[in-house]
Amino acid sequence: MSFLKLLVFQLILFSFVSCDSIHKSPKIDFLGPVLEVVNNEGRLEYTGRVINDSGKKIKNLKVRYIGKNKDGKIIEALTIPIKGKEGSFVQQGEIVEFQFTLRSKTKNVFDKKLTLDYIQ
Repeated sequence: MSFLKLLVFQLILFSFVSCDSIHKSPKIDFLGPVLEVVNNEGRLEYTGRVINDSGKKIKNLKVRYIGKNKDGKIIEALTIPIKGKEGSFVQQGEIVEFQFTLRSKTKNVFDKKLTLDYIQ
């Protein structure tokens, strides 16, 4: 696959990623876009950052991913714990990076969703 085709494919896939938050207030949110790339094995890799603007310590921050096939059935669901400098707590104003790779091949994922979940 040529570089141009791969770049166009990644841009199309990136446009379908949803960064909706479970909590609609701007307390905890993704900082910038979550980057999606296809690795050399044909699997999707995600890299992003989360920021705590809530004014409080946040416990048990998690990024949740759900991928569905063309029939709308869930083929992969992941929960990635986000650890701050103090373990399971993310401090006020702290920015935490995350990265994960899916087990599913890119060609099998037709719909995907990324969300944040946490306890104050």
